[in-house]
Amino acid sequence: MNKIVVLMVLVCAVFTQTSYAEEEQLPYPNMAASIGVMLERFYYDHDRIQPALMVKRALRAIETAEMSVDLEWDEKQIKFNFNGEKITIDANVPSSLTDVMMLFKNMQSIIMDRPEYEDKIRSAMVYAMYNGALQTLDPHTLLFPPKPASRFTDELEGEFFGIGAYLSQEDGVVKIDRVMPGRPAEKAGIRNGDKIVRVDGEKTAGLSLSESVTRIKGPRGTKVVLTIEREGKEEPFDITVIRDLVRIEVLQAYRKGDIAYVRLDEFNKNADKMLRDVLYKWERDTKNPVMGLVLDLRFNGGGRLDKAKIISDLFLAADKEIVRTVSKGRKPQSQYSNQNNITILDVPMLVLVSESSASAAEILAGSLQQNNRAVILGNTSYGKGSVQQYRPLQNKSIFKFTVQEYQLKDGISIQGTGIVPDVKLVRHMVDEDGKVDIVPFSRSSEADAEFALKSHDNYKHNTTHEMCWVAEYESLESLRNHYISAGEKFTPDQEAQLAIDVLSQAMSTERADELLSNEDGTDNFGKITLELIKSAIEERQVQEAEDLAAALKDYGAIESWGTSASAKPNQLALKYTGPQSLQVGAKEELTFEVENNSDEMVGCLFAVIRRDREDGASPFWEEEILFGEAPAHGSVKGSMAFSVPPRLYAGEERFVVDLYQHRHHTPITSTTVKVKIANKRRPHFNFSWSIDAADGRLLMDRQETLTVKVRNDGNEASAPVTILMSKKDNRFIQLTEGRWKLASLPPQGEHIVKVPFIVNSELALRTKTLKNDQKNIELDLFVEERFDEDGVSQYRESLSFNFELPLNVELKGGKLQKPNMILKEAELVDDRLLITVDVDDENLEFVTAFHEKDKVALRTADELEHGVFKTSIAVRKGLNQIQVVCRDEDQLLKYLPIRYWSDVGIEDPQPTAALPNVEDEEAEDIP
Repeated sequence: MNKIVVLMVLVCAVFTQTSYAEEEQLPYPNMAASIGVMLERFYYDHDRIQPALMVKRALRAIETAEMSVDLEWDEKQIKFNFNGEKITIDANVPSSLTDVMMLFKNMQSIIMDRPEYEDKIRSAMVYAMYNGALQTLDPHTLLFPPKPASRFTDELEGEFFGIGAYLSQEDGVVKIDRVMPGRPAEKAGIRNGDKIVRVDGEKTAGLSLSESVTRIKGPRGTKVVLTIEREGKEEPFDITVIRDLVRIEVLQAYRKGDIAYVRLDEFNKNADKMLRDVLYKWERDTKNPVMGLVLDLRFNGGGRLDKAKIISDLFLAADKEIVRTVSKGRKPQSQYSNQNNITILDVPMLVLVSESSASAAEILAGSLQQNNRAVILGNTSYGKGSVQQYRPLQNKSIFKFTVQEYQLKDGISIQGTGIVPDVKLVRHMVDEDGKVDIVPFSRSSEADAEFALKSHDNYKHNTTHEMCWVAEYESLESLRNHYISAGEKFTPDQEAQLAIDVLSQAMSTERADELLSNEDGTDNFGKITLELIKSAIEERQVQEAEDLAAALKDYGAIESWGTSASAKPNQLALKYTGPQSLQVGAKEELTFEVENNSDEMVGCLFAVIRRDREDGASPFWEEEILFGEAPAHGSVKGSMAFSVPPRLYAGEERFVVDLYQHRHHTPITSTTVKVKIANKRRPHFNFSWSIDAADGRLLMDRQETLTVKVRNDGNEASAPVTILMSKKDNRFIQLTEGRWKLASLPPQGEHIVKVPFIVNSELALRTKTLKNDQKNIELDLFVEERFDEDGVSQYRESLSFNFELPLNVELKGGKLQKPNMILKEAELVDDRLLITVDVDDENLEFVTAFHEKDKVALRTADELEHGVFKTSIAVRKGLNQIQVVCRDEDQLLKYLPIRYWSDVGIEDPQPTAALPNVEDEEAEDIP
């Protein structure tokens, strides 16, 4: 095996189930042994290995990956239920990692031997099993299947062979967003906005964006023919592009007067060279010297550890500690800036960070902060303090695992804490309609992960200043110019411009010359820079107060905003004044009132609906209510205009509302709101299909048409409907069209789409011609409602179906009935919720239920009495998220989400406040 080992630090979200279409090579028999050996030899902390928990989470992951599977472990045996067929194996509680991997090898063999599942489904279950177990170690140890593994290495290396263009897909059309300057696409005449309708003669209709990209990539020096539709041209035309080395753009540079700005989005293998070239260019420009530098790491999720060290070296004086890596049972290994280091651009420096800045970005920002080289602006970073290695496995999958912890200067750990900015930036966003959002939405951090590594809590850094600012609305086209891919059109976004302007204002003062002339090397640059920008920040705060008051006045949300003098304890009371019941799909106005029981007016009041346990779980998540000024011994009313999601299910919703004052982070008071969601009729999609051919057969090299009729059998009109057809990445199939955007469907209404396609008998590749020996083809149908509102996609009506159509066989078509479910009863008895659901389907396969992420029931059709599904669930106190799912023999699925609030049961973790709960005290200068 090729033993490639790369040290890296990445933000890497928790592994999600890979789509079946991505699986090519199956898991190999000794995969468990390979993973086990690497964990035994290299894993960071063996104390984190919990054998029994690894097994439990592996079983849960398998059940989630394939809903027809139910697994039960009594710590002596594992009972497999494969949609009614049962297998039992011995499985005592494992006492070691070796025991776990032996059990997984056995389980993998059982799964891969199941003939009723296709290879892609069996493979998905196996990868889910391993990743379910690995996630109990830490959030960054995981197994990539082959295709995601390939994309992962491309991103880490930062280069591949292709045409050099950024692509997007909208309404099924593959479009050139941006061509990279000097790359093959630009040289060949490709333009921004061009639409790609064919790649080497294959139509892009029915292909996903990633499938189109895969076809456009290829070996260096080879040709790819793109058929282009261009505005102003009547007919499509071909452009031949010769593939070449393409480096992923991770850096953009910009100058505004004597202030330089660099945005760096990733630490790939070219990042240090790209940055060094830009800095040297500015260093040599003696006619227009750079007086200050802004380094933007807000969108940087990490990358290679060695590159973070090299880039830190560009800015730090000689022999400064940059980072240390810590392995269990070994002496920490520290890395320092070069002893004879000559830094580039010895000027005051601001570094922008956000919640998305992670790993290598945190090493760079942290080393500059702890060595007093730069001032950090923005919001607390992600907080990932671990190092990973990755190794390729036999089937081209990749195993990535944690091997070390990294720490900053003097052993400071930011694990679970993040880099705390010297200057906290709080953005007030103005929407297109003029609405002002006072508080940005919360973002997740490393500490939110269930199995995050332990926080050492030894990073103590106080924010010196807080700078609020108002972000004006920008159109999508304007926002595109802030993207890293914007090329020559790139301009920094509003927050970056704010940092540039603050530094520019600071450097234009006489005090700047005075302070910098007394500076000894770069040892005090951070402290001096913080002192320099102090007056600029104070001026900006005055401007922000005026801008915010003007924006709120223009929107007409409040009568008077007032001032933010601190409210006293028990001075204010908050209450909800209605309505008590909300109608699904309606625009409702939720009203609140703040009572001021003191002798003083209190201003700048607003409230935020507290973040739910899971991001976005509640439809009301982090909505805001503006109050403004509450008079002495009086009250002020506030309201929240809320569009209730059109397909939200009936029941009860609860949420906590926290009352704040602007620029104060601790809630003044809170109230809990309970509202009823009134029941409403719903649409329900079904469909029929037929082949439009005289003989009813599918033949190769002949134009065929599949007619699909989508019908709304429900009792409510749908939203506008989108119909998609894809060809399962089959190069022999040519789809003429793959997406239709249609009007809403009234009850009993019908949409008819005709899908023309050809199945080719041959496929000409660069070096050979392939013969089509397929006996059947597959097409994927997906139908869904299309909502314009944000945050409602999880509630929309949809259906999906996989056509398996045999070739040269008479096809009569058919009508397929999607299952339907109605919740009849949800009754709490003691601490168990009894659920009764009516299931309507003629060829039902099974019904299953999940409580949060745990499967709690699986019933085959034969086990239901009169089409009724019943189960009981042990609830916990607070919100219980339950999902009942049924599937029929045509593989059509129906989901029934149930949100149930209970006042009994196991204590639910407390929701998170929308604003950080920190002490409200005057910030002090950093010593």
